[in-house]
Formats: sequence, structure tokens, C-alpha cells
Amino acid sequence: MRRRTVVINAVLALALVGTAAGGWLAIGTPSAATAATSQTTTVTRGSVTSTVTASGNSASANTRDVAFAGSGTIREIFVKAGAHVASGAKLARLDDTDAKASLRTARASLASAQAQLSTANAGQTSAERARGAAQLSAAQVSVDNANTQLTAANQSYALDKTQQDAMVAAANTSALAQAKRTHESTLLKDSQAITSAQGQLATARTQLASQRASNAVDAQPAKPGTVAAAQAQVDSAQVQVDSAQTALDKTLLLAPISGTVAAVNGTVGGSSGGSSSSSGASSTSTSSSSNSSSSSSSSFITMTDLSRLQVTAAVAEADAVKVKLGQAATVTFSAAGLSVTGKVTAIDVEQTVTNNVVTYGVTITLTNPPSSLRIGQTASVVITADTKDNVLRTASNAVTTRGTQSTVTVRRNGKDQVVTVKTGLAGDGGTEITSGVAEGDTLVVPATSGSPGGFTFPGGGIGGGIGGGVGR
Repeated sequence: MRRRTVVINAVLALALVGTAAGGWLAIGTPSAATAATSQTTTVTRGSVTSTVTASGNSASANTRDVAFAGSGTIREIFVKAGAHVASGAKLARLDDTDAKASLRTARASLASAQAQLSTANAGQTSAERARGAAQLSAAQVSVDNANTQLTAANQSYALDKTQQDAMVAAANTSALAQAKRTHESTLLKDSQAITSAQGQLATARTQLASQRASNAVDAQPAKPGTVAAAQAQVDSAQVQVDSAQTALDKTLLLAPISGTVAAVNGTVGGSSGGSSSSSGASSTSTSSSSNSSSSSSSSFITMTDLSRLQVTAAVAEADAVKVKLGQAATVTFSAAGLSVTGKVTAIDVEQTVTNNVVTYGVTITLTNPPSSLRIGQTASVVITADTKDNVLRTASNAVTTRGTQSTVTVRRNGKDQVVTVKTGLAGDGGTEITSGVAEGDTLVVPATSGSPGGFTFPGGGIGGGIGGGVGR
């Protein structure tokens, strides 16, 4: 009986070993099984790009709240909401009846003051007479000096002529030609000096005559105090004219920029309300918020430049460090079905905290925005933080990084080998490889979870099979 049991167990053991061997041959070696089920990717050459995504709304880079500098009754409104106007165009006008009357009165006062000044200036002060006498004396001196120079020039000519004539007469045949040339050049020079002296004398005499005539005209008695008082009246009247002209100018509201009228907050016959500034404020690209000096409630007309649109997006704290001024961006307006290019023109220096989430405002100025875009439209922003062209790259999930070391699993001739690599730019789904692999290498993508660690026998392994067969 015992011999029979041993034989039975031996037969069962051989059967189990045969079954296991058949399973091993059918499935293959552990490395072959892994190779058959693992994912792979290839090292290629191309571009790696890192982007930052965010969302925001469109706004104008230049918006102005315009209001009258003073209060008054609105007489005319020249524009409507939606109208496009050029810089300096008329927007609205207040009742200017009183302002025009004040200007006319100020101008009449100025004309009267100027007439009084002219009367006061009819006489000449002692200082003016002394100045005139000094100028006349100087003119006479100029004439005398010119006469002296002319006399000297004539004398020089006469002396040189006598000397040169004698030298020509005494010259022998070989020196005669040279003596004649010297004679001619010397007398020519003296003649030119005489002509110049004659011209200077004529000019001096003309100036003397002019000064005498001027002194004769100016030699009229006048009191300095009267002239000064008259001049003060003229100055005061001019100030009144300037003030009245400014008041009249303020009744006309002009466009400070070229743009589109976004809103008109007033009606003809109503009050302008008044404001401290006629140009209001403008929103600039240096901040995500408008630097307005007056609120919309105090503005009479709001203007915006639709040709200079921008999007201010809220960028996550972790991505904000990647964003730099001048980076290219693609802005998509899903509702409008439009995609527009732009560039980063401003980055907030202070964070914005919403529900304990820190973000930074980044302003993207659009390049040639379509005319169909409107203020406030929702936009998705993709900023190109960095890009590298013509580099070795692979799928980012094929790279395993622990600490400062990165590795990949290279498959060559059916065998897998872990290789240390150096990485460069980590892009969106792709990573630059600077060393360790070559173009065309096949890399094994590591399994994330649930992957088999090796071959497993059916039924739980040899121990289970044997235990089940030897139970009795």
C-alpha cells in the first residue's frame, strides 16, 4: 500500500513539472514577457517647448474717462456710444454765453490798457536820451576812424607807387620782368585797401545818419512812473484775457485720444457735474488694474482704444517664475472662435490671493487684434515660456528622475538597459536629452502601477500544486 502511494505522488509531481514547463515555453522568459507588454518611445530630434496656461478677459490698453473741467449746462453732444473719433475731436459743449461775454470784456480792457501805454511811451526818459547820445557819439567815432583809415590807405598807395616806380626804372634787363610784377601786385593790394576803407566810411556815415534820425524821433518827454503804471495795466489786462479764454476753452470737451466712445453719461440740458480733470485717467499695461484718477460716476464720456487690446490673465504662483517680459503668447477666444498672437508686456509685482490661492496678473498685449473682438471677452492664454529647436527629445514619462540623477531604459536587440542621461528643457510632454542616448534609440516607458513584476505560475506556484496532491 505504501509503495502504491509513493508511485502515485511521483506521477503527480512529474505531471506538474510538465505542466509548468509547458506554461514557461508558451509564455516565454520574464524579460520577453515584459518586452511584449511594455510601452516604448523613440528618441527623436526636433523642438521642445515649455508653456504656461492661464485665463483672463480682454480689455483696452488705453481707456480714458473724460469730463468737463467745470460745471455748466450741456448744450451739445457731438458723439454717441460706439462712435470712433480722432484725438482732438469735439465730444460735447457747455453753454458758453457767459464765457464769451467775459472774454469780450477782457479783450476790451486789454485794448484800453495798451492805448494808455502807448500814450505814456510818447515821451523819452533821460536814460533813453543818454543812451541815444552815446550811440550817436559812437557812430561819429566810427566815421572818424573810417576817415583815418582811408587817409592812411591813400598815403600808403602813394608811397608804394613812388618806391615801385623807382625799382622798375633801376632794374636791369634780367630783373625788369620781376620788378614789374612786384610793382603791379603791390599797387593792386594798396588799391584794394583804399576801396575797403571807402566802403567802411560809407557804412559808418549811414549809421551816423540813422542814429541822428532815431534820436530825433525819440527825443520826446515822458515820465517813467506813468509808463510803468501803464505797463502794469497792460499786464493785468492780459492775465484777464488769458483767464477768460481758458474758461471758454473749458466749455468744449475734446477727445484726448483716438478711439471708440464706450459710454456717454449725460444729456443735453443736463448738468455737466464738473470734474478736476478734462482727460480723466487711462489704464496702462503696467498693472492688471486700471490706474484711474476718477471713477466712472464722475466721467461724462468714456473712451477706449479698441486697436490696442490686451488680456490680463491670472497665472499660478508656480508658473509665474517662468513668465518674462516679451515672451510670445497665443490667446484664444472660444466664444468668438478666434486665436490671436501677442506678447507679455507687464507682470504684476504683487500677488493676488483668492480663496487662499496665490496668482500673479500677467498682461498680454495682442498683435493686430481683429475688429470683431470686444471688451471683456473670456480668453485662454498660452504663453511660450521657453523653446529649443533641433535638439534630442523624448517623451517626458520615459525619463525617471531621482534627486539630481535622471535615467532612461534603452532597449537594444531585445535587451533593456538602464542608462544615465542629462536632461535639458522639460517641455509640455517632451524632455530635451543632452547626453546619454542617440537619435533613434528606443526607450521603455516605465509602468506606473499594476504592472507584473515577473512570471507567475498558474494555480499559485509549485507549493500549491504539491500541497494539493499530497493531501491524503
